[in-house]
Amino acid sequence: MKKKLTSSAIIPFFNAGKFIDETLNSLRAQTRKFDEIIIVNDGSSDELSLKKLKILRKDKNLIVVDQKNQGVAQALTNGMKLAKSDIVFEIDADDVLLSEYVEKFMDVFEKNPEVKGVTCGYKAFFDGKDYRNDKNFHEFYMPLGYRAPDMFFYNCVGGQNSAFRKKQAENVNYYLDFGGAQDWGIWLKFATKKYKQVVIDEYLYLYRVHKNGFSQRIERDHDFDEALRKMMGLFYGNNENKYSKQEYLEKKQAFFELRKERMKKRNKTVKSNLNLRKISQLSIQAIYNAKREGLSTTLMRIKNYVIHGKGFK
Repeated sequence: MKKKLTSSAIIPFFNAGKFIDETLNSLRAQTRKFDEIIIVNDGSSDELSLKKLKILRKDKNLIVVDQKNQGVAQALTNGMKLAKSDIVFEIDADDVLLSEYVEKFMDVFEKNPEVKGVTCGYKAFFDGKDYRNDKNFHEFYMPLGYRAPDMFFYNCVGGQNSAFRKKQAENVNYYLDFGGAQDWGIWLKFATKKYKQVVIDEYLYLYRVHKNGFSQRIERDHDFDEALRKMMGLFYGNNENKYSKQEYLEKKQAFFELRKERMKKRNKTVKSNLNLRKISQLSIQAIYNAKREGLSTTLMRIKNYVIHGKGFK
């Protein structure tokens, strides 16, 4: 019989008064409820957010704490330290969860004690667009998971659409030590500890994109290459100084050369998928899908088709 685990949602909040109700409504509508919801106010200053926080503090089902504006990494870390649950979820204050999000994540954790981190795919929509309409999603992203050496040169895992066992998050110093790329950093630290992770092959998280950016403090003086050099050493040899700076830069250059070769191979695949017969079939399928799913989703399917030779139902 699988062990029943508890869950905490950690929501870093910075001037997100306009969006927090939609986010919380999606948490409350879950088929499996969070055992604890913690909102960490990262020094919000706009009038709407301050009014909203005042209301939220009266909700007995929420925990609202404050910190000086220190950035999302510190907010998540402080929230996780307060959490009393077995599993901690990172959720942005302006995003939306599909109703089975918690249930499916917790099911993985409960059935697989060896799994320490779980992520899933997300759909992205621009602020102002109705996320209830599939036609409004402009991007579908599915994490690749741990894939060395790729993971040391670009973020190929989950970000805000992730959850971790609290004990292991504590073991790697939570979200700190990686500057503004805190979500990438915690997954890399999990990788260096050889903690097993799972990618749920479903789009369960709706990510809101702000066309003009979303104001938040980001540590700009962090040396990403230095952090990645140490991570690679820990991953491959349990020694953060296994690779010199020069060796790391050589591996980085070799990786991007390999990536160029991958792109050439992909381009050949694209050419082979664009013969007249396939274009004719693609046109018919695209028209059908556009009527059924909308233009944005259809364009995404076309992209997958020309790259991978598949993507239409």
